[in-house]
Amino acid sequence: MATGTISSAGIGSGLDVASLVSGLMQVEQGTLTNLKSQASSYQSKLSAYGQISSKLSALQTAARALKRPADLVSLSGTVVDTKVAAVSVGSGAVAGDYSLEVSQLARAQRTASAPFSSTTASVATGAGSLHIAFGTYNSTGNSFTANADRAAIDIAIPADQMTPIGIRNAINAGKQGVTASLINDASGTRLVITNDKTGENQAMKITATDPDGNDTDNAGLSSLAYDPTATAGSGKNATLMAAAQNAKFTLDGMSMSSTTNSVADVIDGVTLTLSGTNVGEPTTLSVTQDSGTALKSINALIDAYNAANSTMRSLTAYNASTKTAGALNGDAAVRGIQQQLRSTLTSAFGSGSMQRLADAGITIQTDGSLKLDSTKFNAAFKADNDAVTGLFTQDASGTAGKGLGGALDTLITSITGSTGVLAARTDGLNASIKRNSARQDAENTRLATVQASYQSQFTKLDTIVSQNNATMSYLTTQLAKL
Repeated sequence: MATGTISSAGIGSGLDVASLVSGLMQVEQGTLTNLKSQASSYQSKLSAYGQISSKLSALQTAARALKRPADLVSLSGTVVDTKVAAVSVGSGAVAGDYSLEVSQLARAQRTASAPFSSTTASVATGAGSLHIAFGTYNSTGNSFTANADRAAIDIAIPADQMTPIGIRNAINAGKQGVTASLINDASGTRLVITNDKTGENQAMKITATDPDGNDTDNAGLSSLAYDPTATAGSGKNATLMAAAQNAKFTLDGMSMSSTTNSVADVIDGVTLTLSGTNVGEPTTLSVTQDSGTALKSINALIDAYNAANSTMRSLTAYNASTKTAGALNGDAAVRGIQQQLRSTLTSAFGSGSMQRLADAGITIQTDGSLKLDSTKFNAAFKADNDAVTGLFTQDASGTAGKGLGGALDTLITSITGSTGVLAARTDGLNASIKRNSARQDAENTRLATVQASYQSQFTKLDTIVSQNNATMSYLTTQLAKL
């Protein structure tokens, strides 16, 4: 709009020049008003296409998450007798059933001293130390073989800690892989030493350097000594509460052994956590495909499609009661996109009884949105999970168009790509906006010229009227004198 200043013409003549010029300019601005309205319409359409492109991009991302079978397949593991074991499934696992029988759990060695009178009773006078070696005890040959993968440890016991509670604290403060605790029973306080690691190769051989100089008697610090190859009272003074042992079990009749109760190297991708025995009563371990991952990805696709569908319906809608239309009301390009998407969703991708989305419980509603019947989906997945995933996925080579995921990916690329209909529409709108801007600039220039012309003409008229008024006043005065 022209914004030239209108001077205070009309003072001499009484003409309201400013109002006259302003009124005439309002009439002249009709073309500029139409151009601005047109530019606003272009911008609204451009924004609307941007919204559609964004929603389709989100739909494409969800579709791409369905392109490979591995993206939809998830496995879960169960053990019928939950008291015997638990199972977790990771990558590399395959579906299958196994017979599991556990005869022995892995265990850590634990020894207990003879009873002391109290937790603060003096064990010995002076400092001492404990030396703990780790290895395997062979009861048949009464031999102890050191564990080459675990070094022996030494624990110093200061003189001022030579009490059951002080020794316990000294052992635990070292944090060297053994734990000490105090147990009170009817006979007194016993100091218990437990290995932090399970397995038959983690047996402990405990020797004591006692302040009294006798490291094998059952007095003082030597009461904690435990040499599995020795005889009682000569280095085998502590009582063995639990021997170090491996877990032993059979899987489909094959004998297995593990140093821990967490077994991860028997079935690919499967970790067993043994918790009980079931000798003579084998239980079933199952690794099966579940629908959890598939449902999550498919729901994401449905949500993304419904968001895109809702946006397109809103932008092309007309509200008869309010007589308002969406920015793209009647737009043929958007109608074409909606039809292409609907056609893709109703296409056949699978085989046999599982060919279309509806066969897996996914249907199109009257408003164009998708709805999932999870009960029907889970039933279909349980009956034939490969057929269900085949509706959505491509083959291992990623062949485009096989499965809904690939088909949608390809379609959306054709719509939103540089040669797609949305690009053509936005390019056209941007060109129209540029031409409109140039026309507005030209119209503003014209209006400025017209306003200046009106102002000049009315200023001259004001001068003439003012002069005529002055002449009339003079003549009136002269006539009055006659």
